[in-house]
Amino acid sequence: MSFTPEQEAELLALLAITDKTISQLEASPALTDSMLTPVENSTGTFAASMSKFKDYLRKAPTITKLTSGSGTYTTSAGALYLRVRQVGGGGGGAGSGTIAANNHGSGGNGGATTFGTSLLTANGGAGGGGTGSGAGGLGGSTTINSPAYGTGISGGTGTSGGITVAAQGQFGGPGASSFFGGASGRGDVASATNSGSGGAAGLANASSYIGGSGGAGGFIDAIIPSPSATYSYAVASAGTSGAAGTGGNAGATGGSGYIEITEYYF
Repeated sequence: MSFTPEQEAELLALLAITDKTISQLEASPALTDSMLTPVENSTGTFAASMSKFKDYLRKAPTITKLTSGSGTYTTSAGALYLRVRQVGGGGGGAGSGTIAANNHGSGGNGGATTFGTSLLTANGGAGGGGTGSGAGGLGGSTTINSPAYGTGISGGTGTSGGITVAAQGQFGGPGASSFFGGASGRGDVASATNSGSGGAAGLANASSYIGGSGGAGGFIDAIIPSPSATYSYAVASAGTSGAAGTGGNAGATGGSGYIEITEYYF
């Protein structure tokens, strides 16, 4: 039996993907649903199963969203590569308080979001500084190790604090926004869950210190070729809010981390 030009092109493409000759082709365990396995010197068998190979080649990518906690991610059978996007936790905003007391608290640091053992790490943003006109929290750094490759961007730095005038209160600075947005704009509103953005500093009353706002978590967009069967993961917790000082207000919590895994198939 001879191949049509279309069948020949599809066969060549398939052989290029698998890096095998027709005598070496085997059905994947994921492809056993009524599929005929091509065998050596059996072009008729190959032609009969071509439509199922085409269905497999055209399988749509699937997306898994990990929003909290830690555990083990299991790669689906037949996945050619993974695209992983992740962000570390956002730092919390500092509180505010009177200048005389100067006892407002700093925001907590966001946690690190990890995928794989020392493979992908998106560190959390630092909490905003309290005690006086605190500094804005620094953004989280990122690490991408082989065989993964892609882009890692450090999170933005939070807003530094200040001092209010004698007769007027003032909102604290907004938290730094991550790649996913959702940053807190004021001290009584937390950053969006799974955004990795920093929390705003607390509202300051008259004659008060304003603390710094939280930094954003680092962001990663990476490809993992020839993925392993399983990967450990941990989704970052958010940075806690800084405590209110005398006559002041607490800051806002940062946004927790996030992992999004897209599987692409043959």
